[in-house]
Amino acid sequence: GKKTKSRVLVRADSPRQSGSSIKPLSVYAPAMDAGLITPYSVRDNEPFMKLNGRDWPRNDSGGYSGPMTIRTAVAKSINAVAVRVVDEYTPRAAYDFLTDRLNFKNLTVNDIDLAPMALGGMNGGVTVREMAAGFSIFLNDGIFNGARTYTRVLNSDGTVLLDNEPLGRHVFEREQTVYYMRDVLKGVTSSEMGGTGRRINVPGM
Repeated sequence: GKKTKSRVLVRADSPRQSGSSIKPLSVYAPAMDAGLITPYSVRDNEPFMKLNGRDWPRNDSGGYSGPMTIRTAVAKSINAVAVRVVDEYTPRAAYDFLTDRLNFKNLTVNDIDLAPMALGGMNGGVTVREMAAGFSIFLNDGIFNGARTYTRVLNSDGTVLLDNEPLGRHVFEREQTVYYMRDVLKGVTSSEMGGTGRRINVPGM
């Protein structure tokens, strides 16, 4: 559209493509909570289908390596495994988890499909604020508090003018889901696992 004002874009709330960073939230955590997978479940790292005569989905590495554990698939961000898990869990269930439990607001019904839910190629997009709030469930023992810029605003005599209490929503049915996800996400920065984020690994953390 036509520019009407200056300095009004809040980048934290500007929808963008999530890419593979959505996988723990839309694929692996809800599928683990549903009892479909554990970190050591095995799925095929092979093409899921032919699309316009080509293997789909493609992995970033360009190749396929056969069966692997979910833990390895998360560490290496394997697209073929993510698609298989979303297919089992169903794109609709993945969409509902993001929108109903984690308050993702920009997704549309066109995102209820394998590519948007498994690979992050979304029509509506997601925001930095939504992603940060979503990933906080793994640190908060499965409790979703939402994203808050402030907690409370008082006037000079201490009267509460605005209150922004955390949501306190339990998003998982199974207690082990959080521990499973913490375990597999550690592999992303692990050199031993060949994780995609191994270059940002901080020794001792």
